[in-house]
Order: sequence, then structure tokens, then C-alpha cells
Amino acid sequence: MQAILLAAGKGSRLHPYTDSMPKPLVPVKGKSMLLRLLDQIVEVGINDITIVTGYRAEQIEKTVGDSYSGVPIRYIRNVCYDKTNNIYSLYLARDVVTGDVLLTECDLCLKMEAIQALLKNEAPCSILTSPFNSETMDGTVVLSKDCSHADAMLLKKCSTQVKFIPMHTKQ
Repeated sequence: MQAILLAAGKGSRLHPYTDSMPKPLVPVKGKSMLLRLLDQIVEVGINDITIVTGYRAEQIEKTVGDSYSGVPIRYIRNVCYDKTNNIYSLYLARDVVTGDVLLTECDLCLKMEAIQALLKNEAPCSILTSPFNSETMDGTVVLSKDCSHADAMLLKKCSTQVKFIPMHTKQ
């Protein structure tokens, strides 16, 4: 199992904190979101970690270093971070994917139980979701009636309309 952590964005919604540091290094309860996530990833036994950086990449690389708790860290730079999104950052990491991947954004605070449940799941593809909050989220996943798979994705982008995108799922 390997992990790809997306950490390229500027984090403009966290201004002024991100004027001098990248969003993943903003401390939450005394520890950055990135280091907290790395602790969890190492604890569940993932030993192949790639971080896609962009905005203030040097600060992330200096903070984390070449390894974290004995696990080597690979960096990929998204030099177009200010013109692209996380999907492009993931695209840049495509050549390092060799098998099962835990893909996450670096600015998430996840419960350890959620990560463990995700990794124990035997489905070929799994996602963690949160209940939709229209004040803080741009979209959400619509689950099937039995909550076994995602049926669609709802996107709300700068309007009162919600866009419905059907998803093809295999059972």
C-alpha cells in the first residue's frame, strides 16, 4: 500500500495564515495537519509515501524531510499549482502508482478509525465521505440506498443550482 498526499494548493481561504506557510503546515491543536496525517499513515503501516507539493513547496520539504518516522518520502512538484487543481496534482503522480493507493488531501483532519476502516475494506475502490454542508462544501457524493456505493456526485459551484453527475459503479 502506498499513500499519495496532495499538498500543492495555496489555501487562500485560510488567509492570513497561508500568507507565510502552506495550508498543510497550519497548526491545529499544536501540530500541523500534514504531520498529523503522516503520523496516522505511518501508524497503519503504509511505507511508500509521495507528497505532491506546489505553493511554498520548500517549507513542506524542509519540515518533513527525506523520510518521516523511518519511511522514505518522495516529492513531486506541481509548478502550475496556481493554475490547476488536485486532479492535475494526482496526474503528476501517476508514474509512481504501483498498486493500492491511499489518496488524500493534506489539509484533512481524519479520525484514525476512518483510515483503518477504509484500509480494511476489501472493495476494489473505496472513498471516505462527509455529510453535505452547503455552507462549507462545494459538493458531495450521493450514496446508494444501502450505502454500499456512490451513485452520483452533487456539485455546487458559485450558484444556487446543484449539478448532478451520474457515476458508473461496478458491483
